[in-house]
Amino acid sequence: VLQANTTPGFTYAIAYCLSCVMYALFLPVRSGRLGERGRRLLCSAGLFLVVCTFMVLTDGVETTLFVPCMVFIFLVLTAYFLVLSEVPWQKAAYFTVHAFIAGEFSASLSWQLLYFAFTQNLLPGSLPVQVTGGAVISLLVTLVVYRLNRRFQEDNVKLEISWKDLLIALLIGLSVYTLSNLSYIADTSPFSSHYVSETFIIRTMTDLCGCGLLYAYH
Repeated sequence: VLQANTTPGFTYAIAYCLSCVMYALFLPVRSGRLGERGRRLLCSAGLFLVVCTFMVLTDGVETTLFVPCMVFIFLVLTAYFLVLSEVPWQKAAYFTVHAFIAGEFSASLSWQLLYFAFTQNLLPGSLPVQVTGGAVISLLVTLVVYRLNRRFQEDNVKLEISWKDLLIALLIGLSVYTLSNLSYIADTSPFSSHYVSETFIIRTMTDLCGCGLLYAYH
């Protein structure tokens, strides 16, 4: 049964993973027997397996468990950067914030477009269409973000992240994530909406602004 009023967990999982894999391209890979390509493939496969499995199993959890689940996802994404790349944990966390918010935007936009297509009977709301459609749109968004960030590729290798840089990025990410999901966790606030389409628009536009803020700060 199609639950169009909420974005499925696998949509977020795919978007988060694609975003992390993209941002990891800007960071140096740890040396080892597998080589750079082998290490990227193994770490990325592990990331997709853990994140997708966890988010599918915890899809639709109660509000009290929602925050701990998202903290766990954030830690998993950070661990991906640490295991794959030869970077300090501050830098890993900094890029995790960027990847997380970019993934939020990818998932929000993809489900908003799919929701429109489903409700207008432009596409069937079957599970294969949901997965494939979400993956394709998220991939396209990720490619756009990659093109925008490619100019910083050499600088990112030498980039040193201070506590202040990390704190600012975390504050931006937390503020954006809270505002974009306010209608789900506090539907009685002045900035929330009870209408599905309005909720999706608020979330997508807030996530887009968050991507812009992080990009400008970077």
